[in-house]
Amino acid sequence: MDHQHIDKMVEQYRRRCNLAAEILKKHGLFSYSPQGAFYILVDISSTGMDSDTFADRLLDEQRVAVAPGVTFGRLAGKYIRVSMATQADVVAEGMERICNYIKTNS
Repeated sequence: MDHQHIDKMVEQYRRRCNLAAEILKKHGLFSYSPQGAFYILVDISSTGMDSDTFADRLLDEQRVAVAPGVTFGRLAGKYIRVSMATQADVVAEGMERICNYIKTNS
């Protein structure tokens, strides 16, 4: 079986996750490197908002859609989940908006 297409997609997700991690590092918000996932969790605890409120406000105010961490369990309530399943430039723009929103609301 030829896994060429799968390997290509895995590499694209890896690059996007690395890009997101670099943006988080630049803003002092980096906490871990994703290992094999196509999403990254971002700690929003400094904002004092729960993940549902943060995700709703981020969408309304910054036009960035994320999943509230609490959707994935109570322990993830201080995180948002950001998908890497889009183009790299969209990931970069969204991550910049998220980082700036966190800083503005901390």
